[in-house]
Amino acid sequence: MKKILKSSNYFYILLSLYAVLCVVSCSKDPDVTDDTPSTSTKPSNAKILTYFGFTSKDNPSMNGNSSMYVMNGTHYVTVPLGVPLTSLKATYTVSPGATVSVKNQPLVSGTTALDYSGVVEVKVTAEDKTSTVYFILVKNGIPELDAKIFDFMKKYDIPGISVSIGHREKLVYSEGFGYANKATREPLRRNYMLRLASCSKPMTSICVMRLVTEGKIKLTDRPFASDGILSAKYPSTGFEDITIQSLLEHTSGIAQQFDPMFDSPTKPMTQEQTIRYVLDHFNISAAVGTKHSYSNFGFCVLGRIIEEASGKTYEAYLKETIADAIGRTTPRIGSTGEANRFQNESVYYSQSGTNGYGNNMQRLDSCGGLIASTGDLIRLAFSLDGMSGYPDIMTSETHGIMTKASAARSTYAKGWRVNHSFFPSAAYHTGNLAGTATMWVTNYNNATHCAILCNSRSYISGFDDALYVLMRDVLKYTDWSKYQDVYNK
Repeated sequence: MKKILKSSNYFYILLSLYAVLCVVSCSKDPDVTDDTPSTSTKPSNAKILTYFGFTSKDNPSMNGNSSMYVMNGTHYVTVPLGVPLTSLKATYTVSPGATVSVKNQPLVSGTTALDYSGVVEVKVTAEDKTSTVYFILVKNGIPELDAKIFDFMKKYDIPGISVSIGHREKLVYSEGFGYANKATREPLRRNYMLRLASCSKPMTSICVMRLVTEGKIKLTDRPFASDGILSAKYPSTGFEDITIQSLLEHTSGIAQQFDPMFDSPTKPMTQEQTIRYVLDHFNISAAVGTKHSYSNFGFCVLGRIIEEASGKTYEAYLKETIADAIGRTTPRIGSTGEANRFQNESVYYSQSGTNGYGNNMQRLDSCGGLIASTGDLIRLAFSLDGMSGYPDIMTSETHGIMTKASAARSTYAKGWRVNHSFFPSAAYHTGNLAGTATMWVTNYNNATHCAILCNSRSYISGFDDALYVLMRDVLKYTDWSKYQDVYNK
């Protein structure tokens, strides 16, 4: 009986404790439930710069608004031609709650004036204090035209391009796009020099034609004949019929087993050793003047002819010839190796496993080793156009001989390509090296010239055709006669 009572006491004690717990639980505020959201919010980490540009409203010096192109981490902004870049007020859009600064100073949209003549680093800081840096590169230009160039750069991964256009002896457009040096974010300025690659060949042709004008050589001269200009240095058998004209037109008849300027075993050789090797190991497979076969080697030989006829190095005679035409001592032979690049010369970026610095530019001099700015090429084009504003480097008759198509190839003259459907009446050339793609068109419609130099080249199928299309689109973009002369500014 005592055990039963004792068990009952334990039962009543447990029951009392349960009742107390129920009362406490049910006494909670009925308006507060477990799924009510907290009033505290986590700071946002959003820090996206969605727009950066300039408006005429905020910048009275502008006669139109800017355009923006985003590529490889850089916001490229084009403002109208002639607008000073040293004091502009930017308008931007960023993630909600984010702040913007430059060099730790607040950048107020539409209010803060800054110098945008160089690359500007804009920091966008989120609410949670994390941040992202955006690179802003502003340039003068024509938004619709610039967009075509940026599209080309993005599709083919070209870090930098220089473009200049001349019309009736006015430099109407001259701009650099992107970077001359990606590692240091050095902008490619319009006065920067880039490799010309095979656009060097027209330079060599100009030098040859000047020597012809001076009476020092004739196009019919046979450099390897017994009395030829190169015979003492390079005595040969079988090459006596080659003429200077045939070298200019790529119709020498030499059977190229490989390209002696770019392939083994001759690539490591000097120019003299290369010429000696070709004379000893190659032969003539076609009568001189009858078959077109593009030959870098032929233009190497022309460089040596220029040296013998002028008594000067190729580069010295070239500079003398060009200086007479444009008042400058460029073009010149380019640097070999990135560490040796000249002041205001671009870095070159190879693609698809190629070596952008695998060639000795001194060795390539007269066939593909020169550098120049696009503005230099336009100035030189003015000295070949027959107009009165710039002194011409040669007579119209000599120019006509230089740019007349050969009998063997209707699309190639003497160091110049001709008769392309894209470029009526123009003489032009293209050039390609690892890390380089170029195009220079003169006398398009007898009035306009354009040079495009790239510090890389793509090996994607269609790249070369795309460069032709870009050149065509740039040349025909607008009526260039309404634009001011950049030289005067």
